[in-house]
Amino acid sequence: MNVLLATAFEYPHLGGLSTHMTLLAKGLRAQGHDVRIRSFTDLSRVQRAATRGPAWLLNRVQRGWGTWWTTAMRIRFLVRLLRAESAWLDVLNVEDPMAAVAAQRAGLRYVYTVHGYATDEHVAAGRIRRDSWVHRWHLELERRALGGAQHVVAVDSRIRRHVEQLAGHRRVTVIPNFVDGDWPRQAPDRTAARATLGLADDAFVVLCPRRLTPKNGVVYALEAMDLVRNGEVEWPADRRPLLVVVGTGEQWPAVQAFVRQRGLAPFCRLEGGRPHEAMAVYLRAADAVVIPSIHAAGVEEATSISALEAMVFGVPVVASAVGGLKEIIRDGETGLLVPQKRPDALARALARLAAEPSLARRLAEAARAYVLAHHSHLAAAARFLHIYGQATAQVG
Repeated sequence: MNVLLATAFEYPHLGGLSTHMTLLAKGLRAQGHDVRIRSFTDLSRVQRAATRGPAWLLNRVQRGWGTWWTTAMRIRFLVRLLRAESAWLDVLNVEDPMAAVAAQRAGLRYVYTVHGYATDEHVAAGRIRRDSWVHRWHLELERRALGGAQHVVAVDSRIRRHVEQLAGHRRVTVIPNFVDGDWPRQAPDRTAARATLGLADDAFVVLCPRRLTPKNGVVYALEAMDLVRNGEVEWPADRRPLLVVVGTGEQWPAVQAFVRQRGLAPFCRLEGGRPHEAMAVYLRAADAVVIPSIHAAGVEEATSISALEAMVFGVPVVASAVGGLKEIIRDGETGLLVPQKRPDALARALARLAAEPSLARRLAEAARAYVLAHHSHLAAAARFLHIYGQATAQVG
């Protein structure tokens, strides 16, 4: 089967959608299928400039106009890419509403994988104002994208409900996000990983692999470290805490300012964005991973790939009890869950892992076993293939 995966975003990029596409393609190829990926990155330099260039000026006129422009232009140019692949493909799997609408305009049937709440995410990031004409335009675009799909795949049950409520779609299957269980075997050992990153042996390294967007709640991890720094949360004297934040995004200036103003430099390293393949070194070096996600403007965490990757590496996870995190982490069994927006709870949970190595090991071992059993990229690819088979049968 010839499968085309398409997104109107850049590929590869830093984020779960790109990782999802990479792993799905890997799983499909492992089962003998041909896969191509088409994205905004495949456009010419002139087309990319025409998409991005006017957005800044339009947003100066009115917030949201630039987002409307880039969305419309990404759709327009992606139509041409999809038409060029139409004679080759058997199945088109789109990964965002822009690619879905481009498929409609290209006259192609498609399966749509929904990774989140597209319009609400624009609002949460401050790109558009709720109830503005741009908001209504994006909401209608999202409905049209969902309504035209042969089948919708949602990455968690909350997103399935969102799809059903927004578009009335009933052909929705939940396939949670997934990881490559063999990835840890390709990573260096702990000593080599720490040497590569310049991390001391006595540091208790808390990794926060998060894009710096409101829903990811990175500021709460920083506030947790601030509570440890000023002694409000007791921490084992022989385990020096160090928060390592890997990611970038619109909150980067605010995060930098927070670290500087609170004097957190000895307790925190801001690494910026890193390629996905580089994360193996960070995961191997980490003692714990923190996923401090929050509800933000109607947006919540899906089945977090960052959490799943930590779990398959055998690193204990402390996470907020929101969204898809509650579906993959059983508190006290495969990780620790805390209330959202509670840096004190985050700090105490991390301190508990630092003080109780046996607990950390037990959680990590159970988490790895769970992920290998339920979130394999090969098993997920097989489920996608079943849906693709149904889609091609509908065409026939």
